[in-house]
Amino acid sequence: MFIAKVENNQIVAQGDSSGFFPNVSFPNGVPDLAWLAEQSFYPIVSHSFDQNTQKLNPVAPYFQGDQVFIDEVVALTPEEIAAREAAALEAKRAGMNVSPFQAKAALLQTDKLDIVEALMDDASTQPVAKLAWHNAIEYRRLSPLVTAISEHLGWTDQDLDDLFELAATIQA
Repeated sequence: MFIAKVENNQIVAQGDSSGFFPNVSFPNGVPDLAWLAEQSFYPIVSHSFDQNTQKLNPVAPYFQGDQVFIDEVVALTPEEIAAREAAALEAKRAGMNVSPFQAKAALLQTDKLDIVEALMDDASTQPVAKLAWHNAIEYRRLSPLVTAISEHLGWTDQDLDDLFELAATIQA
């Protein structure tokens, strides 16, 4: 446990509790907060914050209440929020994987299966794309095949997300 020695509301030392009290044995290996306060030591902590709208900025340690803080909560900028949302969406998409049955059933339910199969039957479609369509054991949302089909047919990212979300709900 990291603690700080406070005298006259000023932090005079900080470190691990075992370094300040090397010859003291604590129950569960952690000093009691009330006992620490009697010795003018207080825990070093970080603030709670909303990761979607805020971040922590490190600051010089300061004493407040019965704790020593090492950071401050700052609102994220609109750009930072957009970047986090984009990263979260990309991570969600990376986890979107469905079986060929699920994908084809979702395409059938949305009246798109015939369009995709016609594309796969087209002589101009690359042979490797045809192999992937017919032999893959799963379709990944971010795979080159799925991206190529989507772009060729003019589907938006949201169209594709919706299709994969639907497919994931389908069971044989």
